[in-house]
This record gives sequence, C-alpha cells and structure tokens, in this order.
Amino acid sequence: AKDEIAVMKRLSQNTNDYVVKYIDDYETTKLWKKHQLIVMEDLTDWLTLDQYMIQCRNDHPRNRIHPSLLGLIITNLLRGLAYIHSQSIIHRDIKPENIMVDDNCNIKYIDFGLSSWKISNRTKGTPLYFPPETPVLSGDNKKDSPDLSPEEVESHYRKLGEKHDIWSLGLVIYQLCNLSRYPDNLP
Repeated sequence: AKDEIAVMKRLSQNTNDYVVKYIDDYETTKLWKKHQLIVMEDLTDWLTLDQYMIQCRNDHPRNRIHPSLLGLIITNLLRGLAYIHSQSIIHRDIKPENIMVDDNCNIKYIDFGLSSWKISNRTKGTPLYFPPETPVLSGDNKKDSPDLSPEEVESHYRKLGEKHDIWSLGLVIYQLCNLSRYPDNLP
C-alpha cells in the first residue's frame, strides 16, 4: 500500500487526465488490525474497459466500435501510458480491468498496486499480458529458467520496464479493436 501511495502521489503532482487522481490516505485500526485507506477521485459513472467492451458487443451487432471512437480511445490510452512513463513509473498490470472509460471515451489508468519505478528487479502482473520474452518464474521466487542463468534473469528484469507495459497495452488495443477477450481470441 505504501508503494502504491508513493506512485499515486507522484502521478498526481502534475495535471493529467489519464490517471485516477490521488486525494489522500490514512491508516485506520479495525479489530486490532491496521488498514491503509487510499482516497481517490470518484469514478462511479465510469466503466472498466472490460465492461465497456461487453457493452459495445451488446450494442453493436458487427462487434466493432466506430473507427472515430476507437481512434480516440487508443490515442488516450497511448497518451496516458506516455504520461505514466514520463514520471519514471511502470504500471506492470495493464489490462482492461485496470483502465476506466467514460461516455466521452476519456480513459483513466487505475490500480497502481504492482507499479514500480522504471528499474525493477521483478516482473509482476497478469501473466496473460506478459511479453513473450518474460522468463517464466513461479510466484515471486526467481527460480532458474532453462535458458537463463540467475544473473541473466536479474538483468532481463531490469530491461523489461516500459516494454512490459507497451506489450500489455498492445494486447488491450487488440481486444478493443476486436471486442473479444484475450486469450479467447489470440493475436
């Protein structure tokens, strides 16, 4: 929670329209357990991109979003990711469930719980959205990969950074263009 708060504070320092805004955080104790609460802007009228794609599938018999709307959403997705990376942050869990969209095709990236600074020594996130060059490791343990030594695995993680997000966003855009869930419809 502390890492997520630090990332959200950094992303909320500048005016941007592509990331959920951090407002405040505080600690509370309930039943002798401490809980960290994060207060963010209200997005109750927004849909996750996943919900938006389901709605579009139901509304459009051809399973296609109008090209002008699709172009607007993709442009906003790219601008949002460019902003996140300009702040030296990698999201590490880009997927339709972590992107919000409103009626005007504005987007907001949410859920920065797995985010980190650009140099990271681990890959986290949803494995279906990992780039193909990501070493397959079980859990957080860095077990030897058949093709990589432990030193090569460490070096590889440090290089992934932005590439991980770009690959994941490419899969999200593919899903958006086809209005079908990945991996049901593989690119």
